Amino acid sequence: MNNPTIGLYLSPLPKYIQNEKDKNKYLFMFESFIIHELTLFKQSNINYVIIPYNLNKKLINNCLNMLDGLIICGNYPGPYVDDIEHKKHYNTINIIYNKIININKIRPFPVIGECYGYEILINIIENQKQYNKQLFTHFDVKYPMFYKKTKFLNKKYENNISYFYLHVGFLYNHLNKTKNLKNNYEPISILKLNNKDMIDIIKHKLYPIFFSKSHVLYDNKNIKKEFFHFANLSYQYRKLIYKNIKNKFPLPKLKYKTIPNPHPEYHIYEKKIRLYQI
Repeated sequence: MNNPTIGLYLSPLPKYIQNEKDKNKYLFMFESFIIHELTLFKQSNINYVIIPYNLNKKLINNCLNMLDGLIICGNYPGPYVDDIEHKKHYNTINIIYNKIININKIRPFPVIGECYGYEILINIIENQKQYNKQLFTHFDVKYPMFYKKTKFLNKKYENNISYFYLHVGFLYNHLNKTKNLKNNYEPISILKLNNKDMIDIIKHKLYPIFFSKSHVLYDNKNIKKEFFHFANLSYQYRKLIYKNIKNKFPLPKLKYKTIPNPHPEYHIYEKKIRLYQI
């Protein structure tokens, strides 16, 4: 594929909001992501492919060799720890993320985990076999979608205001209690919420890997610029080293349909969602 290619790791559509007569399995994408991020990729000459959690594990290395970055997308409020599809989703990204760490020792491979992606990566870094909600603090917020100024510990990535849709977060004073997070990652920004300090953006100390509760592709031009910079560097490296640069991507292109958001509470924030059948 010509131009850098970003993988999108979408969340499973929760069964409880799916039509009971529909027995198919779906990934989903929020309307805001379609409007903003997919347009951003097009404007930046960036290709994107959907990475399903049920892909053949033997194809993971082939896929990663043809990618220049990964975005781990959000989810409906949950988490769905008892949902078998979300467990599969977690297990697959666990494998993928640990491979990406090794790839970054050779070439840049940027990652952004937003919202639910932030929660997943913290679990993976702390070697949790499955999603452990005990790592996070629940914030009793009346209106979970809001814009707010955050405190930046690293001024390089400072922005004017951040966009959130959250129910849970990781507290700053819990960082020193972690086994791995405190050693290899640094907090970039802090959100003051309900008299508690929550880490919003976290970055790997060596690699272009970010995870955040705010939506950094939407509201943080510095992180967005850095993500695309390293994706382009990755592509240039692959052009020089790999012979498969123009090969067809090893996964089929997923069919999709756009429907009204079936979640009764979330509908006021996201009018539509896109479903990818897997």
